[in-house]
Amino acid sequence: QGIRVGGVPRDSHFARVMLDADYLMKRIAVGDVGGAGLPSATDRAINYYAQDCGRAASVPAMTRFWFHALPPRSGDVRASKSGSVFWVKSRVGVQTEGMRASGSSWAAAPRRDPPSEDFAEDLTNRFPALTRSHPLFGRLKELFQEVYVASLIASKADGDALDVAHRWAGSWRGSMSGAPGPYMGISRAMEFQCSGRDASMNVTGGVEMAVPDLDPEESSALDELEQDVNEAIDRAPDQTSWAFDHELPPSYAEDQ
Repeated sequence: QGIRVGGVPRDSHFARVMLDADYLMKRIAVGDVGGAGLPSATDRAINYYAQDCGRAASVPAMTRFWFHALPPRSGDVRASKSGSVFWVKSRVGVQTEGMRASGSSWAAAPRRDPPSEDFAEDLTNRFPALTRSHPLFGRLKELFQEVYVASLIASKADGDALDVAHRWAGSWRGSMSGAPGPYMGISRAMEFQCSGRDASMNVTGGVEMAVPDLDPEESSALDELEQDVNEAIDRAPDQTSWAFDHELPPSYAEDQ
C-alpha cells in the first residue's frame, strides 16, 4: 500500500489513527471486514454491473473513498459568551469518486459510479453505529473534534483564552506510537460473467481534515462551565489538562 502523510508528523498518534481508519474503511469497502450489516462496495458493484452488461463498460479504473468533516447542523457548535469554552459535535462522512489514468498520474473519471456512491452514502449514515462496532472509527471522530476545537480557538477565542491555549499546545506533544503500517495489500475478485469482460475494482482512500465553516451559537449553559475553567486555570496555570464534573443539558447529548 502506498502511504502519504501531510500536515502532521508521520510518527504521531494523529497520523496512525488516520491511516489505520483509512485502511479499515478499505477493508470494509472490498468486503474483507464486516461493517455492522453494511454491504461492501464490491458486492454493490457486482450486483449493479451484473444486472446490465452495458454498465460494465463504464467501470472506473480505480475508486477512491475518503473521510471528511460534514458541515455542522444547527446546535452542533456552541460557545460561552467570551468564546473561551466550546462544545462541538463533529460529524464524519465519506466521499467518493471514480479515477482514471492520466499520463503517469490519476484524474477524476468523467462518469459516475453509482454503487460506490451508494456505499459512501450508506457508510456516512451508519458511521455513528460503526464507531461502536469499530472503536477505531470512534478515535477518528475524536481527532475531527480536536481539529474543530483547535480551529475555533484560533479564530474565535479572546486574547486571554488564546494565550492559555498556546501554553497548553506548547507543553503537550501527544502520544507517539511509531510509524504507521505496514499495511498488507487487500484484494477480492469480482467474479461475474458479462460478455466475456473481466471486471476489477481497485480501491484507494484517505482522510481529509479540512474544517468546514464553524459559526458557534452562544450558549448560556456553558457560562457556568467557563467560570469553573477560569478558576481551575487560576489555581494551576501550569497544568496541561483539568477535570470537571459538569452536567450539560440533555440537548447536548451525542447522537445514539
